[in-house]
Amino acid sequence: MPLWIVFFRPETCYLTRMRLLTLSLFSIFLAASAGAEPSRFEGCREVFAAQTPPVARLDTIETCRPGRDGASFAVAFAPARRAPAWAGYSLTRAQALAGSPGRLANFSPDPDLPKDLQARDADFRRSGFDRGHLVPSAVAGRLSPGAKIASYWYSNVAAQNPNHNRGLWAQVEAWVRERAKETGEVRVIVGTVFDDHVDAPRIGAGVAVPSHFFLTIYAPGDAKLATLIAENGPDATADWRSLDDLAPRLRALEARISELFPAERRHDVRGALDRGYWALH
Repeated sequence: MPLWIVFFRPETCYLTRMRLLTLSLFSIFLAASAGAEPSRFEGCREVFAAQTPPVARLDTIETCRPGRDGASFAVAFAPARRAPAWAGYSLTRAQALAGSPGRLANFSPDPDLPKDLQARDADFRRSGFDRGHLVPSAVAGRLSPGAKIASYWYSNVAAQNPNHNRGLWAQVEAWVRERAKETGEVRVIVGTVFDDHVDAPRIGAGVAVPSHFFLTIYAPGDAKLATLIAENGPDATADWRSLDDLAPRLRALEARISELFPAERRHDVRGALDRGYWALH
């Protein structure tokens, strides 16, 4: 069941029977920042709606990347999985309209994290998985030269199915840039999900492979917030499924993602049917 779409209204649930799941979440990011810890993500709090980062987790190391030359992005890295749990960034219209930056040749360890907690080049060699950026290099390069370099650190890299990475997820990333152009600014949290029902497969020396990727986007210009969850598999837009098949795992995945947000906002899953919002094929 690689990809699902589900939209929620307060009174009604709608489903397309495709492997694309979209949850419209209009108020999850709108928590007030007054009670937020001032020390967390001090160098990049502006990437979060209301300058409120996701709830702290004991199993992650949180940091701003790079925070040295202006624009930056946030990362929460999970050492036990040798993979990022999530990353956050903002993108303005001017940045999205800037020329597309070139790619770097090499990935490298995050110099601010112990090397033995991170993935290595050898872990991905002949693994069958891509080194998937959470913050895309095409976005990071528009933020600053330092952010582009940091996007190739292994703190920002997760094992991603090649078809998923180069197909659906490439469309999602391009769509985010278009939303920034249209609305003036977007704020994004992108992350990994691990299925609680099975042990995560590992590659190399213990790099965990996510079962799903998610992306939550908030566009202040149109007050729209939505989340997309996609299975980390080869057939992200095929194989239709029924609601009866999807509902139990849908609820579990939604609950896992909601744990990132302040407790008073975890049940704010409210929205309207809006199939046209995600212009994906």
